[in-house]
Amino acid sequence: MTSLQKIACMLSLVATFFAQAQNQVKADSLKSVLEETNLSTNQELEVYYQLSTFSSSPEDKMAYGETLLRLAEKANNPAFISKAHCKIGIAYRFKGDLDAALESLFRSADLADNQDSLKYLLGEVYAEISTCYTQNGDSENALLYGSKNIALLRQTNKKQELALSLLNAGYDYYLIGNYDSAMAYYNESEPILQDIGMDLGIAYIIGNRALVFWKNGDSEQAKSELFKAIDILEPLG
Repeated sequence: MTSLQKIACMLSLVATFFAQAQNQVKADSLKSVLEETNLSTNQELEVYYQLSTFSSSPEDKMAYGETLLRLAEKANNPAFISKAHCKIGIAYRFKGDLDAALESLFRSADLADNQDSLKYLLGEVYAEISTCYTQNGDSENALLYGSKNIALLRQTNKKQELALSLLNAGYDYYLIGNYDSAMAYYNESEPILQDIGMDLGIAYIIGNRALVFWKNGDSEQAKSELFKAIDILEPLG
């Protein structure tokens, strides 16, 4: 494998990393909140939801997600039941069990889709389903659920989520060799990322766009773009 190929493979790890933020420091600070004795049921559910979101360990994500599910079922809170299944699905994905991940995520989606008041939850769940299919090499279904997520995000002001979902869709198109569509999604995502000042996302856009140049036989342009991406990434660690 050439140096260019190695760099390309590194930058092909698309930004699902951004969509599912990991902040162990924040998770640790949330643990102290559980020691308070005056938390309402909804406050307790919210804390476990945040812990399952921000914990970096898959085992911790799973444990907090399962606790959230148990408490949400006891409280008969359908929103947090759906959220819990989503977080459990994400934990399974982090552990590498994609079949179990999809099972939990579809359970979350079914719950949300069956109640109008919960449909706002579907975007994140569709994004996670798409990510599972991408990791499983099923680009067709990845694009199907990625498109559903993008359609929902276009109706909101969630610029970062939309930009990163466009980036991921572009990568799925790249995987199936539809380079024109990949470029179109990358080009739509980039100005949004520039608008919100997300340099890390811009680096991934440049790097993934370089992969398209490479596949189209323009290795010099690919190399130039890849090193632009690296120049952005290095100061960010």
